[in-house]
Amino acid sequence: MQAQKKSGYNCASNEANYAGHIWDKRDAEGRMGATACVVIPAFYDAFPADGDWTKLAWWIHDHLPYSSLYFFPKFWAVNITWREQPERRIDSYVAPKGCLTKPGMANFDGSHEADWAGIERAMRKNL
Repeated sequence: MQAQKKSGYNCASNEANYAGHIWDKRDAEGRMGATACVVIPAFYDAFPADGDWTKLAWWIHDHLPYSSLYFFPKFWAVNITWREQPERRIDSYVAPKGCLTKPGMANFDGSHEADWAGIERAMRKNL
């Protein structure tokens, strides 16, 4: 959130964060939502290689009702956003940077198990 309308903070405007980090205000489209930043240490410990964050991204995509996912380099932290009328989009600040998938992309539909296979077993082993 911006503090007292000051720039220089490492975040978007308050209005851009409505129905996200600011969960008690509707966004410009009138949707409610919320965002949580999540780190799963056991996942990062098991999959620290470049690009391994995509395993978690595809697992979430195949299993959870999210609106957007945004991955960060530190410990594969991810902002998970739920919104009414979800967007279902995955983006990243870590390689491969940019949009991993969104509606209309060839890789959006279907199972992605080949991309995340084995993470559940590895996670149980690392707990």
